Amino acid sequence: MLAIGQHSTRSLTVTMADTALAMHSGSLAVLATPRLIALCEETACELIATSLVAGQTTVGTHIDLQHQAPTPIGGIVTVTCTLTAQSVHHFSFDLVVKDAKRQVAIGQHERVKVDTKAFMAKVDNV
Repeated sequence: MLAIGQHSTRSLTVTMADTALAMHSGSLAVLATPRLIALCEETACELIATSLVAGQTTVGTHIDLQHQAPTPIGGIVTVTCTLTAQSVHHFSFDLVVKDAKRQVAIGQHERVKVDTKAFMAKVDNV
């Protein structure tokens, strides 16, 4: 079981493929918010991974991210994801993203533990 306050960090060096221009979420060659959200989810998944057993995974159910500053190509952003609450199937996290100069984003994220086969069976029935 994870402990409240446990955290994980993950960094990304921004490439052209990570930009708003490349992801069609804007017209500038700076880190795209959708790519930043994905990095935050990757970091949360990494933190939770040790608490899962075979056949389990987590799915994101909510993310609230304030993208506060741009990061150019070549810039490095680091996400710190900290567990703030958990129950049998639910995990909540605080997110802080920084680059070398400043805070880039803050937010919260929630994930739910699911049985992989049961979850995919729901998808197959849609």
